[in-house]
Amino acid sequence: MTDSHMEEQLRRMLAEQAAGAAPSEPPYGAIVRQGRKARRRFRAGLATAAVVLAAIPGGAFAAQGEWFRDSGSAHAAARHTGFPDGAGVTPVSSPADSGESGGTGPSGPADPERQLLDGITLADATESLERCLDEYPQDVTSEQLRIVLAWVSQGDPNRGEEPLREVLAISDDPGGNFQVVCSDRPEGDLTGVMVSGSDYGTGLPVAPDLNATRFFHPTTGEWRTPFRWADFGLVEPEVRRVTVSYAGSTEEAVLEGQYFLVAGIAEDQPTDPPVVIGYGADGEVLYDSRQDPFYEPGM
Repeated sequence: MTDSHMEEQLRRMLAEQAAGAAPSEPPYGAIVRQGRKARRRFRAGLATAAVVLAAIPGGAFAAQGEWFRDSGSAHAAARHTGFPDGAGVTPVSSPADSGESGGTGPSGPADPERQLLDGITLADATESLERCLDEYPQDVTSEQLRIVLAWVSQGDPNRGEEPLREVLAISDDPGGNFQVVCSDRPEGDLTGVMVSGSDYGTGLPVAPDLNATRFFHPTTGEWRTPFRWADFGLVEPEVRRVTVSYAGSTEEAVLEGQYFLVAGIAEDQPTDPPVVIGYGADGEVLYDSRQDPFYEPGM
């Protein structure tokens, strides 16, 4: 599969930024959360999250190296992996379903082509996840997790301007209650981890994760386009399709486990937050984020 013009432009821009970056002291005073055990909790039954960010002086990361390989699609397209009649969300698949051999380490996504983006392989994502769990120990091991989305994001003034590898992993046990996003720069010294439970449902058919807002617009600094964005959240079993409209395009989300997962590229700076719509088996609208009183994208 050949790269789109936008994806080629994005890769070239990130490579140029990384090549021109120089090691420097990080702006510790600007970091929102510091410390290995810092915790931030959402109340009102929406989310429970802990955010830990660390910035350490280090060498510039070369985005054009082995880590930032040519990728397939620029988007995470929809993939319903074998819904049985009357079923809703795709069940968490086994290692065999993902083309894995099993063994140690996290399980991989049901559809690697649509969920491992920007040239990131399962081995790459596993490396980043395990680095973050080593740096910021949690109550789970990587073997208990499933990687469901991985993408490359831009850096920012707080964490350094070089590109970052982002990895979203969830409990591999369908009854588990753990989710983590690891931000890793494999050739540098900065790692960050954002941990939350997966019990932030609102009682509505779709519950966008409030923690995902940091991944569809810059958290600090100015917009630089093209911009790789990502979004995710929970879905109830009756939801059979989710679309996310943002930055002038509409993307089909992957449904895996109890999650919707989506990514795209913004060519221009958007003025409105993502619009998330969930559909039932007959195409009826079950959820519209514009009518959700709990949806606070923070743009």
